[in-house]
Amino acid sequence: MITSLHVRNYALIDELDMQFDKGFSSITGETGAGKSILLGAIGLALGDRADLKSALNADEKCIVELTVKIVGYGMESLFDEHDLDYADETILRREILPSGKSRAFVNDTPTKVTALSAFANRLIDIHSQNDTILLRDPAFQLNLIDGMANNASELKSYKSAYSKWRKAVTDHEQLLQKSTDGLDMDYQRFLLDELVEAKIDNPNEEEVIEEELHRLQHAEDVAESLGNADRVLVESNGLLENIDALMSSLTSGAKYDSRIQSMVERVQSSRIELQDISSEVSSLAEDLESDPHRLQVLDDRMGVLQHLKAKHRASSIEELMELRDDIAVKLDTFERLEEHLAEAQKEVEEAAKERDNAAVKLTQSRKSVLPVVQDHIAELLTRLNMPDARVQLQLAAVEPSGSGVDEMVWLFSANAGRTPQAISKIASGGELSRVMLALKALMSKVKGLPTIIFDEIDTGISGETAKRVAEILREMGSNMQVLAITHLPQIAAAGQAHYLVEKQVNAGATRTHIRQLNPDERIEEVSRILSGKEATEAARANAKELLAND
Repeated sequence: MITSLHVRNYALIDELDMQFDKGFSSITGETGAGKSILLGAIGLALGDRADLKSALNADEKCIVELTVKIVGYGMESLFDEHDLDYADETILRREILPSGKSRAFVNDTPTKVTALSAFANRLIDIHSQNDTILLRDPAFQLNLIDGMANNASELKSYKSAYSKWRKAVTDHEQLLQKSTDGLDMDYQRFLLDELVEAKIDNPNEEEVIEEELHRLQHAEDVAESLGNADRVLVESNGLLENIDALMSSLTSGAKYDSRIQSMVERVQSSRIELQDISSEVSSLAEDLESDPHRLQVLDDRMGVLQHLKAKHRASSIEELMELRDDIAVKLDTFERLEEHLAEAQKEVEEAAKERDNAAVKLTQSRKSVLPVVQDHIAELLTRLNMPDARVQLQLAAVEPSGSGVDEMVWLFSANAGRTPQAISKIASGGELSRVMLALKALMSKVKGLPTIIFDEIDTGISGETAKRVAEILREMGSNMQVLAITHLPQIAAAGQAHYLVEKQVNAGATRTHIRQLNPDERIEEVSRILSGKEATEAARANAKELLAND
């Protein structure tokens, strides 16, 4: 429970120190006096978003400290989780520096704002005016049922399974996108087969073919040139015969002059070379013949290469070879992609089963608490002057989402003879306030929170109903700390402690002050609420009666 609140340089507050009692306390004040400032300060200490504009003086540090007594609420594990030292009485502090930076502390140990939020979820339930409006929202209704079903474990398991399933679906979709956005694999396989069948393994094949084609196409010219060469070399009076005569002449002269011997040797060397050339000419001439079949084979091969180059817009055989290898790699990748796709589909199916199993358990936990909630609300609504109210809570099956496979169907009727309809369409503001109070009363028992704060739970009610609301708030205060901001005298008078929020103007500066009222001051404040302006004697008498009854 909250034991004290210290505020400095926040909103319209210079400095404030408040002590809170256990049980039920009422908080009143004129419209615009700054009751929302109190909630804002508490919210800041509990991890709400910080803003430099929250500071009264932007040049000074804004500080909010909330002291809470937590002994007996089993929160030791929360301290361990955030690496903090446990204390039966813990101080949650928030600071906003002039730079705009926000800092959070637990028992003077720096921590993250998320740690404050974690404490808030275990310590305090703040009911704002918007909560009653949210009661029309199916998602909010479902959250309320989860809170009362105390199914945090089932909900966590489901959310984990749902996230796993969503990830599996996303992975599968991405792989599927790659396969559908990729190539036409059948056509690519055809192209690869065509290139492999063409056996394009030599990047210089075109040059080799062109050379052989050129030779075959001019075979007759080559034969004629070889015949002429053979005649020049070997026929009568040919080159070899003449060089033999030269050798004979030089050899005769070398007998008498040694200088000629070197020329003999040179001619002999030339004779040998010419003889080799003559042999090669004869060999080539014998092998040389016109080969129309070979010519056709080479011409066809060149046609295949030219066709493939044109088809794939390649400038060379080397590019065709690179294209062939690229297609092979892509096909191999695609084949492995198909394997991965099958594996991903299997993971989706397995994750869906796990999600569905977790969803069944979550749904069962919700259904189990619906009759209890219905009966409790009906009982409390009767006490809240709505004896004919009927509430029907149902779960409708919907597509899986992060909150499960259920949608809350909340049917409500305030009057006898009326068929229950969706609460979002039929309930008035006052009726919603009473339904919400009934829910909060039940939640306070189920969740065992130390503190609950109501911000104008009395909207749209008055008279006898207001008195009964006050009775329920006081009953709740016997099990927990209850703070209620109210405009109704019945609720204000029911508080075991009463705090007044008021504005004061000093030296031209407006400031908000909050103080606990003594018995005489309580009479005056309740009288003011009753009379609507300045307290009258009749209002004081009525206030004394209300306070005496409580």
